[in-house]
Amino acid sequence: MTEQKNNAAVVKFIAYSLFGIFMFFFPLELGGKSTIPVDHIITFITTRLAGFAKYYILLVMYMGGSASFCEKNVEEG
Repeated sequence: MTEQKNNAAVVKFIAYSLFGIFMFFFPLELGGKSTIPVDHIITFITTRLAGFAKYYILLVMYMGGSASFCEKNVEEG
């Protein structure tokens, strides 16, 4: 059983590493622009979802800040 867990962990590690290498080191040409996939994703978000992105960021910040109060993990100081 432990050997199966180790094999699964190694396969996950290799798969995630290959995905990361692809996302950061292999340029793709999309829309006449050749750059890494991460840059294509960021460009898409900033050009097409800019209005939504700022509200999403505010929502995530609000949820992160309020989560500690809801879980009562706030340090008294």
